[in-house]
Amino acid sequence: MATVKILDANSFNVYTSNPLENRFVEITKNEAAEFLKKELQNTQLQIFNLIDANRQPIQEEVTERPLSVVEQYQKMISKYPLVQQLKEKLKLELGR
Repeated sequence: MATVKILDANSFNVYTSNPLENRFVEITKNEAAEFLKKELQNTQLQIFNLIDANRQPIQEEVTERPLSVVEQYQKMISKYPLVQQLKEKLKLELGR
């Protein structure tokens, strides 16, 4: 993910961590610059994109996947051990 740093009233840098991100910024920066010039009413606005090799890419938040039936069961018996005894007494099987 790119990071933006405002340099002054007319310019800012967009820092990327790799060439792929940098290419994306390069492709989209003209359209973004025109939009910002119009909305901010600043025709002097300049965008510079730079690759910062020392910058670590930001880790995106990983969304959890739903638990499988077996994982749900394991979690349940870790909290409530009597559930396992009940399953065994009733001779139940886990649906998979």
